[in-house]
Amino acid sequence: GLYKDRFKTVDGTEVITVEKYPQDVVNYIKRHAFEILGKMADAVTVANSIYPTTLEECRVRRNIQNEAIGYCNALLTHYEYMAAVFPRKTTTLMNYADRTMKLQGLMRHWKQSTAKFEKQIKEKELK
Repeated sequence: GLYKDRFKTVDGTEVITVEKYPQDVVNYIKRHAFEILGKMADAVTVANSIYPTTLEECRVRRNIQNEAIGYCNALLTHYEYMAAVFPRKTTTLMNYADRTMKLQGLMRHWKQSTAKFEKQIKEKELK
């Protein structure tokens, strides 16, 4: 089938549009977004489970944090693609992109905590 999109105009009239994309293509595009989200959540969970006590653990945690940030970038790129394919969803996708960028900023700050752990470990090793 074709992708149907429902939205309301400014005056409240409901409009249904039909895009020229087969439903399996629509499903694939949506599923891919959820796959990226799942990988990002997994990376955050794994990195957060590491309480570094060695420099090697700091390196592993930082690499996984970078991976999570990379998934944010992939998600932002996918939102751009989705907006091109489904132009009537642009406003919703822009909201998702805004939230993803905020999350990405939080992740960058989170990486700073790993740098603090690394500094503390180096100071202990010098003693």
